[in-house]
Amino acid sequence: MHKLLKCFSILSVLAFVACSSSDEAVDPEGYEGVDRRLWYFFDVFQQEAEARGVSVDLRASGLTGRIGNIDGVNVAGGCNFHGSAPNQIILDATFWNTLSFIQRELIVMHELGHCVLYRDHREAMDVTGRCLSIMRSGLGQCNDGYSETTREGYLNELFDPAFANEITP
Repeated sequence: MHKLLKCFSILSVLAFVACSSSDEAVDPEGYEGVDRRLWYFFDVFQQEAEARGVSVDLRASGLTGRIGNIDGVNVAGGCNFHGSAPNQIILDATFWNTLSFIQRELIVMHELGHCVLYRDHREAMDVTGRCLSIMRSGLGQCNDGYSETTREGYLNELFDPAFANEITP
């Protein structure tokens, strides 16, 4: 009986240790006032900026972001500098729900380009009609070319200091 109790005690301790908090998933550090679905893309924006020598601290910026309804025809997103919700990105929920992962990255990078890098729209295109910038308005004649293959070039252009601070918030 003593051996059985000793074995049970050892098994209980092992079970407790095996189920300790080290196996629990760690919640990623979030962004206050930002919809949780956007956190990953905010992290990527910050990492890509830093990889190109651009210092960005989205957590300290006070920038907020949400996915909701936008009034207006064919408006996918916006960056509010003024008004009742300054320093806020809003993405249209209906549009967001139709997008692939890479398209979601594109739209978040575009809006952060406005809100953080103060980039204006850029309608430039190559000879095939492909947009040369993430910052195209969507109203021009160029065709989106953002993909896993072209991503690096588009991000290089996004963070190019030659195009920063084109607008005044």
